[in-house]
Amino acid sequence: MAVPPTVTIVLRDEERLIYLEDAIEWQLLLLLGALSISPRSFDDFTDACTRYLLPEEMTTMQWKHLKIPRSFEEWILIDLVQQRIVASDAKWLFESPEVYEADQEWETIGTSVVWINIPPWWRREVRDDWKTSFGLDEEVDEPFDFRRILFGRPLAQGIAKRVLAIDRDKLPDSLPRNFEYSEEESEQDLVEKWHAWTIQVHADWLMTPRPDLEGACPRFFLHRYREWKEMELQFRGHQWSLLRRPPTPLATDSVLYQFGPMGRDEVVIYFELCRAVVRAAWRTFARYPSDQLEQFTDELELYIEDWLQCGELDGEANSPWEVIDSERRLMPRAAGKVHIDCDCPICNMTQGEDSPFGLAFLGFDGHHLSLDDEFAFSLHENLEDWKAEQLEYEQFSDAMDFQLGDAGQSEEDEFSSVWKSSYVSDEAAELGGPQVSMLTLAFRLSELLDDLHDHNDSESEAKSLNGSFENLRQSVNLGGDFSLAATDMIDELERIAQRYPELTPKSADLQSTLHQMSRRRKGFE
Repeated sequence: MAVPPTVTIVLRDEERLIYLEDAIEWQLLLLLGALSISPRSFDDFTDACTRYLLPEEMTTMQWKHLKIPRSFEEWILIDLVQQRIVASDAKWLFESPEVYEADQEWETIGTSVVWINIPPWWRREVRDDWKTSFGLDEEVDEPFDFRRILFGRPLAQGIAKRVLAIDRDKLPDSLPRNFEYSEEESEQDLVEKWHAWTIQVHADWLMTPRPDLEGACPRFFLHRYREWKEMELQFRGHQWSLLRRPPTPLATDSVLYQFGPMGRDEVVIYFELCRAVVRAAWRTFARYPSDQLEQFTDELELYIEDWLQCGELDGEANSPWEVIDSERRLMPRAAGKVHIDCDCPICNMTQGEDSPFGLAFLGFDGHHLSLDDEFAFSLHENLEDWKAEQLEYEQFSDAMDFQLGDAGQSEEDEFSSVWKSSYVSDEAAELGGPQVSMLTLAFRLSELLDDLHDHNDSESEAKSLNGSFENLRQSVNLGGDFSLAATDMIDELERIAQRYPELTPKSADLQSTLHQMSRRRKGFE
């Protein structure tokens, strides 16, 4: 068995300088994996290592105090004080972000997989001389509490000041019952006018530089290091799925929790918060003349606090603050057995411990942040990328209009698919194996259920159809009688077709698919 290469690992914090001689690559990788929480002390670092190492495994490492700088042939310095990694050779820095798996030929400790995601504010460099690495004492940026500005009284005052500065003669004479939409055509124009003013106030708050944000605008802090944060949460989800246990949550008194970057969920929630605050301001601004800014600010500040604790997010059972707290603690939100869309066959298939796809995690995609065609609200960090995407959308739209110009005038092809949102072909499903075939079936069943829900009296049929699909899925996962389960589901589909004739094409297509799947499975038995 080949002997793994070794390296001396030196760890430095405010109080000590310790080293570990003859460490193998895997030990180093486990320690580098702990750096994604950006620890500032040896205790923080030790806690972070519990992601991959048991406490007793940590004690087996023979750390020694380094009182006098000495020479090492192969070495790497992990400097928690200056947030940097210095190594004698680039090979010890490893790629980041990256996933590494232990070499089974070596006797290793800890988990067999480690996820490396070094924070982007950490410096990484190679130096020839070990002793000169201590001469690099540069100033480290002190943690900055930008959330105090973005979520606190400055937000309330910023919105209040902008609303009071508007010439009231330019505003509509009345308020809509709902600022987001109206089903009545007579009120839609009013909603659009208020929406335009909402966009203006919201965008100006995000894009205006502020002295209390060190000259930056609020939007800057929404996207600084956001991609790194999202990668870290993705890695934690992978770790949870693979190890079948949740990762260790980040402590709320840690520097990264208090001052670390925002992730996508927090950015999306901040968008919703700002919109809610502006709309709250519209409802109450008539009570406040321009010289009552502080009173107006007091009211909006209380509204912000209440919304974070009790506000409702579309399709989310937790409060805005609970979702933000989970993301800041680097804890992915795993979907439970009771899903927000609990009769969706796709959700039921892709979540739970018996899912062939691992655990399912919840999160916001933020697509609606681009609906106003404003860079201020988009998820792009810089204007150039946003403009490039807008141009790409425009070119794609022009191409589609050109291709479909004549098609819109012709009759629908009688041989076109009955499915409008399920685009997986039967051939691709068959090549993908039984689980892909089942997922294809789930997508089509989900579309049929959407149609079925348009009928107010269809609850029992939807429940029975979902139950038959669950039995079918379990027959695949647990080796049950697939033919019997398929027959039961075919019968449910036939009953639906008889009661709702307009659903016959989709019902018949699913029945045909189930017959084909049964024949293929019998052929393999």
